[in-house]
Amino acid sequence: MSEESISASPTDPDQPRIHVVSSGGTDLRELESRFVVTAPDGEPDREAWTVELPGDSRLDPGLCSELRDLTRAGDGPIVMTVRREYRGRTLALPPSEEIVMSRPRSCGAPRRARNPVIISGWKDSSSHRRELERRFVPHSMIRRILLFVSRAYRSRVLDPNTLRYLWIEAGFDHAGISGSVESSRSE
Repeated sequence: MSEESISASPTDPDQPRIHVVSSGGTDLRELESRFVVTAPDGEPDREAWTVELPGDSRLDPGLCSELRDLTRAGDGPIVMTVRREYRGRTLALPPSEEIVMSRPRSCGAPRRARNPVIISGWKDSSSHRRELERRFVPHSMIRRILLFVSRAYRSRVLDPNTLRYLWIEAGFDHAGISGSVESSRSE
């Protein structure tokens, strides 16, 4: 992971500071409008909040406002759920991932943000399939059908976008890769 090279000069001394570690592709404009976002060479300052965001994350204005209020209200870590987008629409699956934003010396009770962090996935199903073909071993058709039916039934989803995502994911053996549908469903 690389650190975003972003710095802003504080206009308000009470404005919260945040240190962002990201794998790139994250749009930080909304965050910058409510925080002093810094990622200097070396360690963040001792009072800065630290958050590690996956690539292609999107923080909507509601989440950024909520984070600002939560950082001013207390010192405990802030837990945010992750929602995934596929082909430009949010998947209708329950959130299975969380991101924690904290300070180096956080000692308060954890608080949960109501708004999720949104991660944009593949823009089309063919690029999704190509990526899985490149990285994983394909399942047999009968195994793929059984996995798909099982996951679709357990998720109780009728959304065509989510079903397409589940169908493509069921076609490949992820072998316990964290963050994949297969590993999150097997628990």
